[in-house]
Amino acid sequence: MRDRTINLSISSLLTVFVAIASCLLLWQLRGVLVLLMVAIVLATAIAPIVDYGERIWLPRWLSAALFYLFAILVLVGVFLLIGPQVFEQLQRLIRQVPIVTEKIVALAEEKLTPDESAALSDLVRQLFDLQTLTRWTIQTGQEFVLRSYSITRGIVGAVLSFVLALFFSGYMLAD
Repeated sequence: MRDRTINLSISSLLTVFVAIASCLLLWQLRGVLVLLMVAIVLATAIAPIVDYGERIWLPRWLSAALFYLFAILVLVGVFLLIGPQVFEQLQRLIRQVPIVTEKIVALAEEKLTPDESAALSDLVRQLFDLQTLTRWTIQTGQEFVLRSYSITRGIVGAVLSFVLALFFSGYMLAD
């Protein structure tokens, strides 16, 4: 059998070490890199508007700030316009639950045998009982809040990262 020898040079070991270290560093910086990429995409998307502002003799930083202010005002306006209607629709839906329940029970009593009708009407009343639904919603909501610390932290982190990306993109546009 033939003996094989492996020759390792210091440069090849150093190359492997640098490659592994670079991969580990990029893995640790992945959040910052994603944030930077989002900021670059935002800055690229907003750049034509800032360029137009610059053509009409506005400084770049003022054009970017005005665009962000306008975007925030539009979002708040949309929320104020749609928000009350959404809440009103939810309240109307909640008020309609007992009426729909009675209609389902009446239809079940009309179409089914008395035993089937009684079982179905009890089931429907249990499913659509407003107090039971409210109690279940509150209990489930409390459990969800208690168990969702990591979800909340992730959402807050994502929102703060997006705000930071907006600041980065504004800084890129201002220059």
